Amino acid sequence: MERCFLALMNVGCEVLREGVAYRASDIDVVYLYGYGFPAYRGGPMFWAENAVGLKVALEKLRKYSAQTGGTLAQGVAAAGTIGRRRQRFASVGA
Repeated sequence: MERCFLALMNVGCEVLREGVAYRASDIDVVYLYGYGFPAYRGGPMFWAENAVGLKVALEKLRKYSAQTGGTLAQGVAAAGTIGRRRQRFASVGA
């Protein structure tokens, strides 16, 4: 389950980086109402930031990316930028 949630967060980071979504909460709303993501988890972006922590989520995402030959590298880079700046998803696009 964690690996799936991290993959969703990874795509969300790409969407933020590309400017398709303005805020991480916009992405969460799409997952909640469009895809049926469990509401009690708050969406993949909220889950990564609050349940796991961005630093831990980023480390795990890097680990999974290395295991898959770097196929997750773009999202990892976008998430890494947020992590290095010690930002929260809420501050992206604000």
